[in-house]
This record gives sequence, C-alpha cells and structure tokens, in this order.
Amino acid sequence: MTRLQDRSLYFATDKDLFDLMTSAKKRISIDVILELTRDRGIFLSQENSREDLVNYVCLLPHDYHDLQLLLEQTESPSRKEKTTFATIDENVSMEKLRTAIREVEQERAERCGEVYISSVQDDGHFELEVGYTNVDYGKTRLRQKLFREAKIEFELEENNATIRFPDNDKSREIIDAVVAKLSQSTNESLIPRKIDLSMLTSAQHRTLFFTEMIKCIDGYSLADVTKVDVDRRLTPGLLSSDLDNEDDSDEYTTVESDEMLGIVQRALLQGEGLLQSPEYQSLRDRGFYICNIVWLAQQSTPSGSRVEFSASLSDPETGTGFRYAVRGIYRRKADGNLTKTARPVEVPEQRVLHRLLEAAAWEAVSRAQQIQSEGTIGEES
Repeated sequence: MTRLQDRSLYFATDKDLFDLMTSAKKRISIDVILELTRDRGIFLSQENSREDLVNYVCLLPHDYHDLQLLLEQTESPSRKEKTTFATIDENVSMEKLRTAIREVEQERAERCGEVYISSVQDDGHFELEVGYTNVDYGKTRLRQKLFREAKIEFELEENNATIRFPDNDKSREIIDAVVAKLSQSTNESLIPRKIDLSMLTSAQHRTLFFTEMIKCIDGYSLADVTKVDVDRRLTPGLLSSDLDNEDDSDEYTTVESDEMLGIVQRALLQGEGLLQSPEYQSLRDRGFYICNIVWLAQQSTPSGSRVEFSASLSDPETGTGFRYAVRGIYRRKADGNLTKTARPVEVPEQRVLHRLLEAAAWEAVSRAQQIQSEGTIGEES
C-alpha cells in the first residue's frame, strides 16, 4: 500500500492518547490497559482507577505500531460493513471490465488517494480491492483519518453481470464510475438493477418481501427468526390506509395505544420465534413493517449446516438501500449436533450463499409487487 497518497503520520501527544482512550472506555478497559503495559514489561495494580492508568499510559512513548495497536482496540468487532449488490442485464466481457477499471484508476487514484489492486479468482470472479483513507472530523484526532479497504466483486455471466460491494458511499462512487466507463465502451446506457422497495407502498407488502425472502432460499428452510427491527415511517396517507384496514373490534384501539403509536417510530425485538410472538404481531397490526431481520436457515440435507443471515434497509422510510450479510455458520459435528457458536464462512462458500440470498430477494420482491398489483395482502406473517 505504498502507493497510497496523503497518508500523513504525525506525532501523537499525550492529549491525543488521552482523548483516544477516554472515548473508548468499553473497548479499552482496565484489563486491556494492564495487558498493554505488561507487554512493555510494566506491571501495574488492578486496584488503580482507570483514570490513573490512562494518565500514566498517556505519558509513555508510543511508536507507530503502538498507536496502531491502540486504534485496533477502539474498533468495534461488529464493524464489518454489510454487502449490497447490483445487476447489469447485459453481457460484460472480462476485457471491457479490466479496461474500465484501469481508466477509473487513472482518473481517481491520485486525485482521491485510492489504491487499486485487481485479481481474477480461481472460479472466474473478478475482484477489485480499493484502499482509501476515511476522514471523520467528528471523532478524536487519532481516529479522524483511518485506512479502509473496499472489496468489490464482479461475477460475469453470459447475459448479465452481478456486482457485490460494501454498502458505503466510497464503493458506490467507484461502481458508478466503472459502470459509466462500461457504458462508453458499449455505446449503451447501462443501468444496474437493485432491490428497491419504494414501489411497495404499504407496510404489509414491505413485510411480505422480507418474510418471503427468508423462506425461499434454495436448498435451505427457515429455522428461526432471532432479531427483527420494525418501522412505521411511511407517508401519512399510506400509514393511515394500512390502519384503516384493521378489524374494528381490535382491543388495542385504546387512548394509551394510540398515544404510543404516535410516539414510537421504530422498535427492536430479539429472541426466538419472533414472527409468531404476540409482541411482533401487535406491532405488525399497528402498521409497522420489517426493515431489518436476522434469521437462521437450515440446509435441507440430513448432515446440513445452519447459516445465520441478516438483511435490512439502510433507508426504511423510502424503502431503499437493501443490504445483507452472512453472519456465520453452525456446522454439523461428528456426533450429529450443531456447533454451539457460529463459525466464520469461507470465501468460496460465502459467494454461493450470497448468490442464493440475492436470488431469493429478487423472487420475493417480484412476488410482493405482484400481490400488491392484485390488491391482495398475501399470507399473514
């Protein structure tokens, strides 16, 4: 990454170190501080207050690697960005894709401080890694400029191309630039298709999309739903039309419920069997719709594994920004039982699961749009 531009290094003062450790009390705990000092051959008492330990550590000399270690401690372990995807319904050759990426690199690398590394994987996937510096002046000085990497994957098929990329603005800028170059080379206006729920104009049909998607992953069956975020932010006309369809005999139409509905815009449920829980069903009947879901899918073979997926909308109100993740896999042990904790998914297997989830998402959005156009609600979920 020596080609990365404008990656300035500077001397960190004791105030910089103090601000960094003070702003990350949960991640840089007393135990972490004591471990850091032990690595230097300094043994401190656990009876000392955290403030005293931080004040002492701030006065110690820190080299570049010491600073990087501290910064790694402040990173959230769940920081990994979710993936999103887009499909181009045209044949895109590997040669044209390489040319487009080279042209984008020539235009952006120096100007935007980006590093481009491309490779062709064994299964024919084209992978592009872009290194860049993320600037956030709302954070403490040492965390204002952090190095990030965006891994962008191109899956080229005979009649279409699928692009998978992290759900962030930098990745979208690069994808837009690559697609623009491809459009120039083919003399056609290439418009990538994305999962878009903005055309689903009622809470019921948006919820239907998620409940259909989690049930139609090829080769897997729904095992459980462990987390659900629900939202009610639709335009006033759409929300009221949903509520008008409720049974007039509903016992929840009390003053207290109406007041709560006017205040609560989003709710989070965690547990087991959430879609059958009375809490979720009550919220659904009040006009809330699913905008984020975590579920377990069981492979449809006797010795199959169990996979934990998640899918959500980055902008629930508009129904846009569909993104997803394969959170982990519970593998089958020799005794036939599943592992107690989820294991990381290997890259080749992750690609297969991404492809299956994307196909399920397209099928679900198509079904939800069809049911909406027919003026029906579909199965209760």
